[in-house]
Amino acid sequence: MSGPRDVAVVSDVHISERRPASLGAFVRFLAGEDGHLAGASRLVLLGDLFDAWFGRRMALVPFYRRALEALAGVAARGLEVEFLAGNRDFLFDAATAREFGVAVRTEDEIEVGAGPCRSVLLHGDTLCTADVAYQRLRRVVRSAPARLAARLLPHGALSAVAGALRRRSVEAVKGKRQAVLEISRAAALEALARHPGSRHVVCGHVHEAAVRGIGVDGGALLYTLGSWSGSGGTYALVKPEGPRLVRFRARPSSSGASLDTDRGESPEPRSLGPVVTIDGPAGSGKSTIAKELARRLGYRYLDSGALYRAVTWRCLRSEISLEDESAVVAAARDMAVELRDGRTVLVDGEDVTPHLRDADVTSHVSRVAEIAGVRERLLPVQRAEAKGGSLVAEGRDMGSVVFPDAETKIFLDASLEERAGRRRAELLERGESVSLDRVVDDLRRRDEWDSSRRTAPLRRGDDFVTIDTTGLPLERVLDVVLATVRAGGGR
Repeated sequence: MSGPRDVAVVSDVHISERRPASLGAFVRFLAGEDGHLAGASRLVLLGDLFDAWFGRRMALVPFYRRALEALAGVAARGLEVEFLAGNRDFLFDAATAREFGVAVRTEDEIEVGAGPCRSVLLHGDTLCTADVAYQRLRRVVRSAPARLAARLLPHGALSAVAGALRRRSVEAVKGKRQAVLEISRAAALEALARHPGSRHVVCGHVHEAAVRGIGVDGGALLYTLGSWSGSGGTYALVKPEGPRLVRFRARPSSSGASLDTDRGESPEPRSLGPVVTIDGPAGSGKSTIAKELARRLGYRYLDSGALYRAVTWRCLRSEISLEDESAVVAAARDMAVELRDGRTVLVDGEDVTPHLRDADVTSHVSRVAEIAGVRERLLPVQRAEAKGGSLVAEGRDMGSVVFPDAETKIFLDASLEERAGRRRAELLERGESVSLDRVVDDLRRRDEWDSSRRTAPLRRGDDFVTIDTTGLPLERVLDVVLATVRAGGGR
């Protein structure tokens, strides 16, 4: 249950007349749909609430005024509403804010919470220190001359300038390496150093819902918030014990039309209990985390990869060429495959689980998993597991394909070097001697194959929470995963 000191944190809603569904989702969120905000005493907006803000005149536009009136309603209910500027709405003025019960914070970052779990909140663009061109532009557009020009120029001229800057930004991002666009972990640690005793950084700007370790042994964590679409978005709930990322999904309107105008999905049949999906590349720790998570929550566990390994084993045993897709599909359809307790696999009544991690199976399973007919054959087997109640399902397309309507979707990731070290340790424990360089090469090829395969490639959607396990101890990862699941509705 939320306590009186909880702080809700939102970023990157990007409300715009060009994306009207974003306003609808945000208004429903503020209205407390499904209990969101029920236990919070403060709401902090980390900028880019609006796709662009040109000054007080925009408050007269009915579309934007609706968002402001919704904020006023939250303030009237007793929540403290605070605003930190983003890179798109730094001209949001204090006079307009006061009219609607919002307090504008002039500093770039603030500290919330108490005790050993204090958090630093900021928009996040100042942490992208590798993007030198952006930092230069940021200083120019926020300078005193630029602010004066913004106050004097007509609304139409400002709109044209904002549009030009937005187009320039889009083009600039396309030409930049991902490493340049990312938040610097060193910069995040420097932000913590400016607030002694704080252990967490919460920010937006990069449009990815994720948790990453930035301190030794996971002692400090960086939480980034995902951007919003018409279907909702991710916000943080900063509790006394630390932040949690929460997914808000707006329900369809009373007319039956979906608020989500950005994408369309065909959800799977509803399960009898909550479903948690854990996807990620090889060696990211999916199996270890999923098994322990299921045990701690009392959920059932599904190892989806075991099914594809079973088909691979059957084909290899029967000397079926894996290049002959029709023969592989026929073998998958002819075999009687059964899952017991989510991890024991029976093929034609035989327990083949001990064979599923054999080296020849491991080296060929990605090829088999790419075949559409095999995936079609195994899809109902996987979905049937959810009919038994609460489930933790791990694989490479659990949240994107098998259970697209899961309550919580997690994407576990780690650096290639860390994943290779873990995989080599597993192989050595099984008595298989292999060099680290070979494991790195194998994983690199596996990553390329999984992410580019024709059918159900490995991908993370906007409704996933990414947890980067690089440098984090197992217990720390479990703590973050458990907090994410519980915040999303799983118990």
